[in-house]
Amino acid sequence: MLVTTFLTRFHGNLAQRMLDQLSGASPLVMFCNGANPPPDLRPHNLAGVRYWGENKNLYFAGGVNRLVELIEASWPEADCAWILNDDLEGVSPEMGERLYEVMKDAPRLAMLSPAYNSTHPPTQPHHTGGVREVSHLDGAAHMIRLEAWRKVGGYDAENFPGWGADIDWCHRARAAGYALAVDDREIVAHDWQHGTAHNDPAIKAVYQSGGWAQRLVAKHGTRALPGFGGFYG
Repeated sequence: MLVTTFLTRFHGNLAQRMLDQLSGASPLVMFCNGANPPPDLRPHNLAGVRYWGENKNLYFAGGVNRLVELIEASWPEADCAWILNDDLEGVSPEMGERLYEVMKDAPRLAMLSPAYNSTHPPTQPHHTGGVREVSHLDGAAHMIRLEAWRKVGGYDAENFPGWGADIDWCHRARAAGYALAVDDREIVAHDWQHGTAHNDPAIKAVYQSGGWAQRLVAKHGTRALPGFGGFYG
């Protein structure tokens, strides 16, 4: 069973755009990460959508960890969760189902992502026409195998509250014998400059503080950031 979800802090119209794009997904969860929803997006106005919220910002890593906990408690039969940022365009329930079929056919896959425009080379489209294994994934549109999540452990929210949590997890998943992949047949737009960390200075400061990239190198060696330039540099 696949559970489709997205995290939001209700910046601009991003949450409504995600609800429109994912209409028809079942089950669909909107996770509010420490912000109050506008009146038209309060739970009683969300027919067919499960609303979960936290009264404080858990940041990316903590939010995903909490979301997976709630998914597993609510749907014990679920085997995959498609966890999305709210600043994506081009996602759909049909895309989620196609990615889910790939996951079902490849039990070694711990995490799968569509390709998307970004500064992260692993997830940029390679026009392979298929699924390719990669060393790391960006977590903006990742589908997670819940069994792998339990075995590897969740995101390291203490050391990597935002940026770097996904890369750290990929290192740990590969060390546990799992694979990671991008499906080049599925392409979405990720306008990360419109995301929460780029529109809230206080959150951006947390994401950038403490030398997260240096901690990755200290934890995983000098190849902790292969192929990542620009945003991850």
